Amino acid sequence: MRYHTWVWVVLLALLGGAALPAGALAQDGGNGPDVAFPVATHYPGSGDGDPAPKHGEVEEVAYGVYNNRLTDYYAPDRGQLLQFVTAVRVAAGMTPLAIYNDFADAVEGSDALQIVNNVPIEGALYTIFLPPGWTRGGNYPVVLSGNGAGISNNRRLYGSLEVLVPAVVGRSVQDGRGGLVAAISNCGGTESQGVDEMTLRSVGAFFDFMAANGGDKHNAVTTGGSRGGGSALVWAANPLDLDYTVRAVFAHVPPTHYGALGMTSILTYPSLGEIAELVGGEGASRFDAGPESMAQRFPAMLDILTGMEDPAEIDATISPVALAERLRGKQIAISEGTHDSFFQLALFLAFDRTLTGLGIDHATAVVLGDGHEMSTWLYSQTVEYLDAVTRGATYTVPNGRVYFIKTPDGQVRLDDFLGAPVAALPFTVELPARSGAGLPIDVSACGAVDETWRITLTGPDGAVAWEQSGVFDETECATFRLATPGAPGVYEWSFTYAGAVVPSTNTPFVGGDGCRVEAVTVVDAQPPLLEARFYRPGHLSFGIDQFAARGADCAE
Repeated sequence: MRYHTWVWVVLLALLGGAALPAGALAQDGGNGPDVAFPVATHYPGSGDGDPAPKHGEVEEVAYGVYNNRLTDYYAPDRGQLLQFVTAVRVAAGMTPLAIYNDFADAVEGSDALQIVNNVPIEGALYTIFLPPGWTRGGNYPVVLSGNGAGISNNRRLYGSLEVLVPAVVGRSVQDGRGGLVAAISNCGGTESQGVDEMTLRSVGAFFDFMAANGGDKHNAVTTGGSRGGGSALVWAANPLDLDYTVRAVFAHVPPTHYGALGMTSILTYPSLGEIAELVGGEGASRFDAGPESMAQRFPAMLDILTGMEDPAEIDATISPVALAERLRGKQIAISEGTHDSFFQLALFLAFDRTLTGLGIDHATAVVLGDGHEMSTWLYSQTVEYLDAVTRGATYTVPNGRVYFIKTPDGQVRLDDFLGAPVAALPFTVELPARSGAGLPIDVSACGAVDETWRITLTGPDGAVAWEQSGVFDETECATFRLATPGAPGVYEWSFTYAGAVVPSTNTPFVGGDGCRVEAVTVVDAQPPLLEARFYRPGHLSFGIDQFAARGADCAE
C-alpha cells in the first residue's frame, strides 16, 4: 500500500541531528560527496538512468509478473540528488557520502557512508547502505526495509528526501558503535505485495548477498510501512524457511489480512481505490456499471496480488495474521492509526490479539485520530533496538499496547494528553466522506470490551436512515456493510458511547475557521471520482474519535 513518506525533519531529534537549512545544497569542501549521476534506473538497459514506464513494460501483469521488478520509474534530476546528499549528511552528522550505481564500485575501509542504487538481486531491486569503515570481512547486522505500494527506491529516497535509513547507517559507527548495513527494497515490483514466491526467494538471495559482503544474515531486522510493513512481517516469518534469521521486526501501518483488500469498501477506505488502479490500470476503481462490476473486479486484483481469489484462503495462508506463530521469539513492534484510509482498525487489532493469544510478546502503538502515518514512538523503538545491536547489547521492546493521540504538536501519549492512565481502547468510528447513491460502504466502530455504543445516520429530511447499537465484545469492534441511502444529500452522523454523547465534531479535521469539522457523508447521485472520495486532498480518511485533539468545537 502507498505509505506516506516519513517526515525526517521532525524525527532528526531522535538521531541527534540538526534540521536542514531551507534550500541548502551539497557543498564540496575537499571532503565532499562522490555522487554518481544520473542515478541508475536500469532502463532502458542495465545501469541506464531514464525513467521506466510504470505500466506496459510487461505484456500483462499477473501473480509474480510485475512492472518495475528490475527497473525504477523515478529518475531524479541533479537538483533533487544534491538536496538528498545534503539532507543525508546533516542527518548523519556530516559524515562523508559516496553514491554509486554498481556495487562493485563500493570501497572497503572508506570513511564515507556509501549508497549503491538499485542493486538487482533475483527479481527485486535493493538500494544498499554501507557504513563508514565497511569491509566485506565484517559481521554487521543487516536491516531490510520494504517500500510502500508503488513506491520505488529512487522515489522513496530522492523524490521524497527520506533520509532515516541512511542516517541510521551513517551514525551506526559513531560513539563506539560497531556499524550496520541496510537496504530498502522495491518489494518485487510496482504491483507486488512482496510476498509472492519469487520475491520471497529474492529476499533470501539478498541476505546471501549481504553475507558475502560483510553482513550477518542471521542477525537481521526487517522494517517498513504500509506494503513494506506487511512485507517486513512476512519476511521475518520466513515462510519458505530460507537461510536467514530475522531477530526483530518493526512494522508501521501494515496490511495484516491481504484477503481484506478485496472485501473492503473503497468508499470508506478510498486509498484501496488507488491500489485497484495500480494493479488493474486506470479506471479500475470506477463504479460505472454499478457496484456489482466493482465486486467482480476485486477477485482478479487479489489473484494478481496473491495468486489466490478467495479472501478467506488468503488470510489463512499467506497473510501476516496466518504467519503469526512464525514470529515467536522475535522482537516485534507494530503500529496503526485509528483512521487509516487503507485498512480497518478492526483487522489490525485482530492481528494484535492473535499475537497476544499465542503468548508472543510484542509492542503495539495505536494512534488516535491519525491516518496512514508512521508512529514516531515505534520509530524510536527501532532506533533504540539498532543502537543496542551496534553496541553489542540487547534491547527488548515493551510488551503490550501504548495509546497515542495526534495533536498539532505531533503524536502524544494519550494518558499524558488526558492527564490520567488509559487502559482500554478508546471509541473510534471509520466512515466514508462521500459516496454515490446505493453504493456499498463500510462503517466500523471500535472501543473497550463490554462498553455500550450507538451510531445513527440521519438524512437531509431529518429521518433516521440507518442505526445500530450494541456492546463491544472481545473483538473490540463492530463492522457493517450497508448500501448508501438512495436520496442524494448531506447525511449527518451521531454517536453515543458508554452512555454518553460523543460530539459529532470529534473528527481529525479542522476547517479554515479553526473549528472542528462535523461528521457527515455527502451522497451524490453519481459515483464520486477517486480523488473526491477523500475528505479533502492530502488527508487520508474520515472518522470520529472519543477525544478531540485539534481545533475548537464551534457546533451550536
